[in-house]
Amino acid sequence: MQDFDNNCPYSEEEAARMLRDVSEAYYFAVSAAEKFNALTTAHKHQLEKAIDRACDLGKLVDILGKIVKEEI
Repeated sequence: MQDFDNNCPYSEEEAARMLRDVSEAYYFAVSAAEKFNALTTAHKHQLEKAIDRACDLGKLVDILGKIVKEEI
């Protein structure tokens, strides 16, 4: 692996840890939305908000993944 650019404020390990943490949060958000969907008492707007939050986290995972890939 190449060394990170000197301007990068994070080490490879720190960047990988951040990406892992956000990926895990995304997984849990998707799982929660799926379980929320199974509840018969869930309202449609609540489910849509849960899906939107999971989608936002997914976009963040994509962005962080691109940043880490560019830096490594």
